[in-house]
Amino acid sequence: GDQRPPEITWGAETPHDRGPVIGSFNAPQQRNVIGVHSGAYGLYRALAIAAGTLDPVHKPDLTNTSPTTRIGPFPQWTDPAKIVSFDPYGHMVAEAFSEFLDQGLDIRPTIAVTRARIHLAELREAMALGDAEGVLVSRVRGPAADAGMAAGALITAVDDTPPESPQHFLRLIREAEGERVALRYRQEGETQLLELPVDLQLPPSAPEQGEPNLPM
Repeated sequence: GDQRPPEITWGAETPHDRGPVIGSFNAPQQRNVIGVHSGAYGLYRALAIAAGTLDPVHKPDLTNTSPTTRIGPFPQWTDPAKIVSFDPYGHMVAEAFSEFLDQGLDIRPTIAVTRARIHLAELREAMALGDAEGVLVSRVRGPAADAGMAAGALITAVDDTPPESPQHFLRLIREAEGERVALRYRQEGETQLLELPVDLQLPPSAPEQGEPNLPM
């Protein structure tokens, strides 16, 4: 059709006011950006179309395409002096621009967000972590710092239960029975044990990504 997309207003307060980023060639009159979806993979798309295995006007189904990890929103997203060309809503277009999608605009994700556990042998060797699994400490204060725990320690168990994530670690602390909780951790290549009171002043939650801060 002749429908054109809304203008993009960088730094707008909401996704609706900001407007969707449209780079699809299915409806060139709707495009409002330079570039192509899929980046270098656009070559493979062209080959698939040339081979007759992909419909040239194929429109992807965005059902269940929500990101595995939520990012933001952050104040920088609504400051035109700080957000320049990165599309902060590009990983959640089905949610953020559902109204525009219902109008027939060919809006597609511009970024992808995933979550993975990456093991860097050089980093583990430098921090003397060995093969241990756990939660890496980024900051320590209070009783834990007084007892010798430092940033870079790897907490491997809370009362013999291995923490699987920062959120899990905090939950284990809050749900601990008794007046004290035992933390087993590796620091400078050695395994150490630390007992702390369960009434620690813990943060209400930990970020989904990154290491937990431990105000203990």
